[in-house]
Amino acid sequence: MSINNRQQFISTFILALILASFLTTMSTTQAEENNSETVTFKRPTVNPREGSPTGIDKGAGSHGGYCNLDKKQHPDVSPLMALVPSEKVIDNSTTYVWGKTTSEHPTLWFYIAYAANTQVELEIQNEAEEPIYQASFIVKNTPGLISFTLPNNSPKLAPNQKYLWYLYIKCQSQGSPDDVISGWIERVELNPLDAQLTQLDLIDFYSKNGIWYDAITNLNQLRDNDSQNKQYTQIWHDLLQQVGMEELSQIPVVETF
Repeated sequence: MSINNRQQFISTFILALILASFLTTMSTTQAEENNSETVTFKRPTVNPREGSPTGIDKGAGSHGGYCNLDKKQHPDVSPLMALVPSEKVIDNSTTYVWGKTTSEHPTLWFYIAYAANTQVELEIQNEAEEPIYQASFIVKNTPGLISFTLPNNSPKLAPNQKYLWYLYIKCQSQGSPDDVISGWIERVELNPLDAQLTQLDLIDFYSKNGIWYDAITNLNQLRDNDSQNKQYTQIWHDLLQQVGMEELSQIPVVETF
């Protein structure tokens, strides 16, 4: 190889190394930018004159001492909580507990810290507070987050309608429930064009439009599929923090129904 050819080869090799280093740096920077992506939840505006979606987002505790708490339960956290945005309105005297969904059969989310094998009952009512669905199940693993997806054979939630749900804790086979929480869910229709978004973009769309139930359900699916992805973990933490439930952001999902 002549001196000129050798110099040309060396120059080309150095340029290739520089280009490879540049592309690697750009890729790393882009990944860091993607990992820093945040999702902002925009709480729907509540108008009391259009109906009051009041509810109880935290349980008051077992009456009569019939329920046992899991030994790992933190004393400063309610043993029964709904993963639903809530807000105090009207001189801070009324609590509104509600969120939106686009699904005919949505997924509801809760935190339960009563002892394992506790009986739980879910009831869905229409806006006239008439029961349209009831289910009973046993939570075997506690404490932790649980989700309940309304089955396909249950009544479909109609568009632009509000529904009231109740979650009851029953530690006795007889008698009234030992603890209870409640809230509202409203089904809205999603523009078909928006369905072309990627799953992460769809979560961002849900959050910005106040569609809480779908945002956390889809986000949890991403977390399940890629449990090592720190971006999904951070978005989950941020969403719960934005609605005042940061204490639940590090608690694992223990059961799905």
